[in-house]
Amino acid sequence: AATLLSEIERAQLAPIPLDQLPQWSPWPARIAGLSRWSKPVRNLEKIEQEYDRDKFGRCLEFVRKNGAVDVDELRRFEIGLQEEDKICVSFGQDLFAAPLSLALKMEKELLIQAIAPHLADAHAVVELGCGWRHNLGQLASVFPDKQFIGGDYSRNAVEVASLLFHGHANIQIERFNFYDSHYSILNRAKPPVVVLTVFAVEQLDSAAHFIAAMRSGPQVLRIINIEPLPCPQPKTVLQILRAAYFRLNSYCDDLASLLTSQISDLQMEHDVFGFNPIHPASVTSWANPRS
Repeated sequence: AATLLSEIERAQLAPIPLDQLPQWSPWPARIAGLSRWSKPVRNLEKIEQEYDRDKFGRCLEFVRKNGAVDVDELRRFEIGLQEEDKICVSFGQDLFAAPLSLALKMEKELLIQAIAPHLADAHAVVELGCGWRHNLGQLASVFPDKQFIGGDYSRNAVEVASLLFHGHANIQIERFNFYDSHYSILNRAKPPVVVLTVFAVEQLDSAAHFIAAMRSGPQVLRIINIEPLPCPQPKTVLQILRAAYFRLNSYCDDLASLLTSQISDLQMEHDVFGFNPIHPASVTSWANPRS
């Protein structure tokens, strides 16, 4: 978090007052019921439609059309903005206007800060719900001596990754389903393993099976989860907006409560950085109890 704050200070980013947030995001109006929004059902059909056919389908077309593109170029295409386009980001409860290039740099820094302290004793990183492997590509450039394995439900995402990272010996990807009874992908990594999830568990109807599956892998050193956590008792206007956004999008809301009741070695840092200021990433990490 300190590094992200220094980035904000060095860039001298302009703060955005909360009452100007509707100029940057359509979500305050949707939350207030002033513009239409249909609450989704989070299931595999939703994943197929929103991610496989739409989001990753467009990415696959882009890669096929443009050939050798780098990770950052595809990420910008995925977002639909150029490097100097400004977006509203959040750091804790504070909002700032940042060029996309800096927001992406902060996103990468958050990822590295979250996982780096746990890699010294690990041989491999396994990301579950990795999309087209954007995060693993970023990490592989910083930690080239580690093995990286990614799994995603989307066939299009897997194909994008296979085209994008062809020839990278330390990066592999395969199909993966969070609802599978056993996470066999963990057996393909040389232990000890750090498991990473980024904005993926929130797509589940409950985190219970995922947490249980993590216990079945004795080779798992630590689990790192980067995604929003709902505020149990929102007290500020921004916290209320975030809680409403969480509810209106039907995101999984039991990860924190389940972990708190089951895990003693648990660390949580809330609302660290928001690429979407109404849905900021928290960093949660835990180790399974030793048997």
